[in-house]
Amino acid sequence: MNRKVLLFIVAILLPCTLLSAELRFNAESLSNFTIVYEQSAEDEVGIEAANHLKKFLKKEYDINVPVIKDSEIVIGPKFLLKSLSLGNSRKKEQNDTFDYSINIRSKEITIYAGGCWAMDYAIDRLKELFAQSKTKEKGNIYGKFIFPRFNGTNLRILDDNIWQYDKAESPTNWKAMGIECTSKHRSRYLAELVYAFEPDIVALQEYSSHMDAILRPLLQDRGYKIAFPFNHKPFNFTPIFFNSKTVKLIESKYVPHTPSQYNNHGTKSFTLGVFTLSNNDKKFIVVGTHLWWKSEKSQQGSDDARTQQVRAIIKEVDKVLEKYNVPVFVMGDMNCTITSEAMKQFLDAGYAPAWDVATEFGDKRSGHHVCSPKDGFSRRQNRKDDGKGQIDHFFIYNAHRAKIRIFKRIQAFFTVPITDHYPNYADIDL
Repeated sequence: MNRKVLLFIVAILLPCTLLSAELRFNAESLSNFTIVYEQSAEDEVGIEAANHLKKFLKKEYDINVPVIKDSEIVIGPKFLLKSLSLGNSRKKEQNDTFDYSINIRSKEITIYAGGCWAMDYAIDRLKELFAQSKTKEKGNIYGKFIFPRFNGTNLRILDDNIWQYDKAESPTNWKAMGIECTSKHRSRYLAELVYAFEPDIVALQEYSSHMDAILRPLLQDRGYKIAFPFNHKPFNFTPIFFNSKTVKLIESKYVPHTPSQYNNHGTKSFTLGVFTLSNNDKKFIVVGTHLWWKSEKSQQGSDDARTQQVRAIIKEVDKVLEKYNVPVFVMGDMNCTITSEAMKQFLDAGYAPAWDVATEFGDKRSGHHVCSPKDGFSRRQNRKDDGKGQIDHFFIYNAHRAKIRIFKRIQAFFTVPITDHYPNYADIDL
């Protein structure tokens, strides 16, 4: 071979060889790194993401890597965690919540993410990228199933009050922040909740015909069907969707709450569905509801109205149990706390709160924050996180051998402008 040609080939291949060798990360090389997070970022893409990375490195490489904030001095190799979406910055919000990118160099590994889900996903991608000696990856996690169920569970139920704001434009103060809250915009994020968790059952409140036209097609594309058909009147404001790939519907019923003076525009109701798992024929009952919303101070008789509405649910469940003696799960926006007379009806009848009976983790956070056309949105909780402030409840009744393993309230930052109720879900061993 011509000497010039040989030198040319060496000149081309040598940098690639050195680069590949340089990026063959292992426990020894990674142990010299420091994890650096943005102090000004949301905790979920800052300190919480840094701790996720620290745990990842401990699990995969059995090393303990220090974590510091970006205001501190770093000497030596480092992981940099960068948020693409800081607070309410209009400029930052132009980046998609579900975007991520990874840039790998010998002394600096940088992860950019639009939100905590994308950040966590990118962190979990590192081992594969190291193994392949890849230096870059860019992607978007929208539409991906990213939250596997707890080991041994065979039923997942997701519940959310999705906020009935159906206007075509966002309020002025939202526009000033550069944030949209139209139903079309919010539907994308509501659908992603379903895509990411792939629940068997989805119970919604404050559903509207306007939202139905936008959100239902997104869910149908993933195999979700509605339990009570909309060709019946009145309109179902508290629908239950079920994953037709994993669950079969046996029967369903929709009941508007009474009396009418404690049911604004007919939106307060409950839907009951009897289902069976497709793979083992285990049956269960789900009730999704939305109770009257005003306080006793705002409208006299409100407390008693909620109490009567709960009694109506219990009565209907008892009737169905005569035919199907199976576990029952009741959930929704009850607009009253666990210490109220209305919730006392459930407790006295033997209904147990999910966060109290969950065997692995029971989330006691209130799950209710500021989000309205007038006030904008905020992380600030409207209720105490003391285990007694919840108004979004999830009960199990007539459990037999069924066990709730995990009950969590999903509080990723992107959910804050969607609705004033954080979504919640349960992983269940039926």
